[in-house]
Amino acid sequence: MSEKKRSIRREVFYWGLLLFFFIMVLFTAILIKPRFDRDIADARGSIERENSRINGYMESMFEETDAVLEELAGNRTVIDVIDGGEPSKSEALELYDMVKHMYKNVTHVFSGYRDGTMIIGGYELKEGFDPRVRPWYKAASQEKDRSVRISYTDSNSGEWLFSTSRAILDESGEVLGVIGMDISNERLSETLKSSYKYETQRSYIINDKRIIMVNGKNRFLGEDLVSVVGGLRPEDISGDEGEFDYELEGKEYWAHYRRIDGTNFYSVTAIDSEEVLCPILETAGVTAITITLCAIAVGLLQNRLLKKRFVDPFMELSERIRNIAEEKEETGLFYKFKNRELIEAANDIERIARKSIEDKERLLRASEDKYRKLVENLSRDYFIYILDKEGRLNYVSPSVKEMLGYTEEELLGGNIDFKGGQKIEKIEVEEDCTDTDSTVYELEVSRKDGRKRYIEVTEILLKNELGETYGTEGIAKDITDMKERQRKIEFLSFYDAMTGLYNRRFFEEELKRLDSERNYPLTLLYADINGLKLANDIFGHTVGDELISRVAENIKRECRKDDIISRMGGDEFAIILPKTEESEVSNIVDRIKAGLSEERVEELVVSVSFGWATKNKSGVPMEDVLKKADELMYKKKLYESPEMRKKTVERIVQRAESIGIVKKKLGESEIKLLEKLGSDMELGDKERQTLEKAYRFRNIGEIALDLEVLKKIGKLTDEEWKSVKRHPELGYRILSSTPEYSDIADYVLNHHERWDGRGYPKGKSGQDIPMISRIIYVVEAYIAMTEEKHYNGGIKSRDEVMEELDKNAGTQFDPEILKQLSN
Repeated sequence: MSEKKRSIRREVFYWGLLLFFFIMVLFTAILIKPRFDRDIADARGSIERENSRINGYMESMFEETDAVLEELAGNRTVIDVIDGGEPSKSEALELYDMVKHMYKNVTHVFSGYRDGTMIIGGYELKEGFDPRVRPWYKAASQEKDRSVRISYTDSNSGEWLFSTSRAILDESGEVLGVIGMDISNERLSETLKSSYKYETQRSYIINDKRIIMVNGKNRFLGEDLVSVVGGLRPEDISGDEGEFDYELEGKEYWAHYRRIDGTNFYSVTAIDSEEVLCPILETAGVTAITITLCAIAVGLLQNRLLKKRFVDPFMELSERIRNIAEEKEETGLFYKFKNRELIEAANDIERIARKSIEDKERLLRASEDKYRKLVENLSRDYFIYILDKEGRLNYVSPSVKEMLGYTEEELLGGNIDFKGGQKIEKIEVEEDCTDTDSTVYELEVSRKDGRKRYIEVTEILLKNELGETYGTEGIAKDITDMKERQRKIEFLSFYDAMTGLYNRRFFEEELKRLDSERNYPLTLLYADINGLKLANDIFGHTVGDELISRVAENIKRECRKDDIISRMGGDEFAIILPKTEESEVSNIVDRIKAGLSEERVEELVVSVSFGWATKNKSGVPMEDVLKKADELMYKKKLYESPEMRKKTVERIVQRAESIGIVKKKLGESEIKLLEKLGSDMELGDKERQTLEKAYRFRNIGEIALDLEVLKKIGKLTDEEWKSVKRHPELGYRILSSTPEYSDIADYVLNHHERWDGRGYPKGKSGQDIPMISRIIYVVEAYIAMTEEKHYNGGIKSRDEVMEELDKNAGTQFDPEILKQLSN
């Protein structure tokens, strides 16, 4: 039976099916309405229960942070910060860091005090930052005996944060300050997302102004929920609990909201109505199948009844039209139509067909001329070819030379089959789903000069009027650049660009895959570089990146081929060790540490803290194994990180002494001058010792600068001078990193500040500059002019020096110190 005949029958069949289907749908709708209403009520109840579960999770999380803050607010380390100075601040920061790593949703633990002091780690405070004006401080100060929960935007990033804070009280009940925790919206979003029960579930946390603060998919943060979704009015969210419907991205969602106890926040859970109505749709599907089968039966019956009256005569007419198109002269053909109108139509179609054939031949010749010109001027990234049915190349466009290096003459007549020819290797085939005569290939080909290229080939079978294939026509496109970009994207999706190790995404996927009994015991090894921030602060991020790369190379060298080594971000690494007992890990760690001990990156001590845990059987949550390894690592880091900083500073001091940046022993004139001014300015014994120590180490920050610039005799360029002016700040970072030198760090930082405020690095002036720093500035200038030959103008006499210094009294130098110096 021909295709046209089948098409006529199909049309008759479809109309009968449609009529019967309409009747059956109407009948079915009357029957299933009660069932539909009952299922709707059950679905909404399911959404309410899911939202109550998430609401309970949020309430328990806030209760947990309340308990931690109550404990911290009474901790002596936190209370003593206001009077304890830098060592107490460091202890508090270590305590906060330990707490932050124990609670995955907490991004910062911090405390602000009534004197304006702010203690927070891993966060850059803006200049002039005052915690006493922040909303969390004000709120907790008013509620002395309980924790306060608020939402606010971060002063740096503008991100919405949940903050729980509590007042720090002295023994008399007066507010010393406020301690608080920030809960990251991003981490909270991940937690909510991981607990979803439904595939289309969306959970939000909003405030009483309907602003979205948390979304499991990290979308629409900071926006009004009413403006984000459709069909929702402000009055739809009122009271402590309720439900509403809305539209988003073309889908209808059913939602339930409930206030989180003790806060002005609401949890909102929404689920695509299609998902929760799945049982109803399944019932409707069964009904639809029944209706369809019945409709098909009716259609078949109608098709058979109409065949003789309509289909057969029409096919006879179709055969006559085909003969005309193929130029077969059959003018004596007798029409057996019982319908006179069909006979007249057949004669009209014959006349039209003959004229159409003549017009098409004329247009075809014009089209061939245009096509030939188009092909000859084709872009160098494409070429067109034609193969005969034996696969020989009959035609190829001139642009083939640009892509493959061959001329037309070299290829014509050759057996160049793009599905497996001698010059082209097939690597992938994809059938076109819309046309069985069209095929798409991606191929790796060799140019004439041997270079590899990737091309995409689209081929179409050429057929004659009888439907017989006589050849193939194709177009080839150069996709080499696209393939290279694709490879780079694939690499970056699973690998860390700096170290070449796997990234966090790959680690998490592999951990799920390897978590099976055939890999037990499965050990997780965490590693954290000690002192990376110190390296970045002192020597710059280039040295910090080198430190990360050296550590990565050592870990990779000492681990086995099947171990999964990943850089989790920043200074953290994680290694998955399949079939590895916990006792074996110590040997691996010892080998890594031995290799690291041989590394040298500037003056840094290369140190890494490790922690590990092993899963020996199923049933143990992998989250517990990860937590155990992480906690062990941070316990070790609490000891190893300060030790690393101490040894690094010792190395820096030794290096600075060896190249003359720091003197092992001060000169006699320097000591006398320091003692005189220390005494004249009424410094105590301990302060005079600190003065001498600070003077000795005042230039230690120059260790991180270019030695050639420091030795330069002539005038420095603007860029060189800008670099040299960094040394007080670099010295502060070095000295403040260890308790042995932290007492002089602030004096070194300020020893190039001028009395008139035009010094560096912070532009302090007058009495705001520490006395010891002002004395060091004067002594350094005096010694430079009286003893250092390379000083501008050479060595001067005492009278010349005092004359020079007096000119700058009250501008560059403290006039009172100069007055004591001249006596």
